[in-house]
Amino acid sequence: YGLPFAYTDCVLPVAYILIVGYLLTLKRSEKTTISSVQTTFMGIFYVGYLASFWVRLRALGVIPSEEVSRVMAVPMMHETMQWISFLGLGSADIFTQGAVVTWWTMISIAASDVGAYFAGKNFGKTKLSDWTGISVSPNKTMEGFFGGVALCSIFATTGARLMGWPLWWITGPFYGFMISALGLLGDLTVSLFKRDAGVKDTGNLLPGHGGILDRIDSYMLTAAPVYYFVKLLSKFQGYPTADWP
Repeated sequence: YGLPFAYTDCVLPVAYILIVGYLLTLKRSEKTTISSVQTTFMGIFYVGYLASFWVRLRALGVIPSEEVSRVMAVPMMHETMQWISFLGLGSADIFTQGAVVTWWTMISIAASDVGAYFAGKNFGKTKLSDWTGISVSPNKTMEGFFGGVALCSIFATTGARLMGWPLWWITGPFYGFMISALGLLGDLTVSLFKRDAGVKDTGNLLPGHGGILDRIDSYMLTAAPVYYFVKLLSKFQGYPTADWP
């Protein structure tokens, strides 16, 4: 983590200046357009900056070793942590509040995808575009969306209860709804990218899955809201937070 926020916060402005300078001074036949500048900058912002909030989340709140097994709902985790420390394979802060939240969040997002697929496949009749006007992914349905929210909220509420979140019966379902909706928005964003580029997949490293970006699209837009939501909860939960703003 290391660097003060004053330095990390300057990454985007500096990157933008370098991109504009590079494209303006590059000798080539075609003219530089604002579209090429924005497309290049969007890649840095979407893949680099938004995802960096998962790293910031990792720095939030060291959890006492005796609490790790309870908050992760993994039997024998405390004994495993003792062996890791004894063998010198990990530091005392290998598990932080942010790391555990990341674990529960990613499981909940995966559950959202499963719930959306199951509900949409079996009960989907109402097109998402009919309700929202979003037409970049015509196969998505409202039933699929609600199925994803339901299963995601179950997992998120379970995590909230085990992590000792204040008012877990409220914050858990709200958190589940938030990350499920943002996951869908991330999915639709990548679909928009592909439509604009005129391609079916974002890559060919994962045949049949649409590319790596299609696998992580649900995690991109969730990172920043998750970070600030968890940091707010940390003030009421009792775990110390690192020096991130």
